[in-house]
Amino acid sequence: MFNRQAISFYLLYPFIYLIALLPFSILYRLSDLLSFLMYRLGYRKAIVLDNLQHSFPTKSQKEIEVICKDFYSYLCDLTLETFKTLTMDAQESKERCHFVTPDW
Repeated sequence: MFNRQAISFYLLYPFIYLIALLPFSILYRLSDLLSFLMYRLGYRKAIVLDNLQHSFPTKSQKEIEVICKDFYSYLCDLTLETFKTLTMDAQESKERCHFVTPDW
């Protein structure tokens, strides 16, 4: 009947929608909190650091740590901004999303 993914979706969707209703100022504060927690709790941190060290072999360990923190901040911002699109109307989307067409 229902698979595990469908059940997860129907259980999580109300919480995601409530997050999407938050104003951007609160959304970004929540994002900062989540990125801090993800960094501190080490969510896939070893993999992220390893990938960054391979991607930027000339960077120092301190620079890699800064990039790692910035990555977690970006990841949380992107996730919560994606949730926010559930409650944005067309006009707000046009104001906030800018599309660039390459000149090929």
